[in-house]
Amino acid sequence: MRKHQLVVSSLRTGDEVVTAGGVYGTITSVDEDTLAVEVAPGVVLRVLRSAVTSRIGPLDEVDEIDEGDMDEVDEDTEPVAEAAAGEDDL
Repeated sequence: MRKHQLVVSSLRTGDEVVTAGGVYGTITSVDEDTLAVEVAPGVVLRVLRSAVTSRIGPLDEVDEIDEGDMDEVDEDTEPVAEAAAGEDDL
């Protein structure tokens, strides 16, 4: 979650991104809460910053935010996916 917050806060014009809906595009403008993302020539979508799941591009650009920037994860915390899977077994 922390890594997602770092990616979302570092988005800039020209970044290629993927949204939670699976839409690929290039950021053409940035606002406080929204982005303009061009998905085809002349087709621009207004997207919430939080809807961006990842920034794509050459590995050296994408990996600028490494795990060293993130706080340590508490080992006692169970991942959400595993917790939800365990509920079905009850």
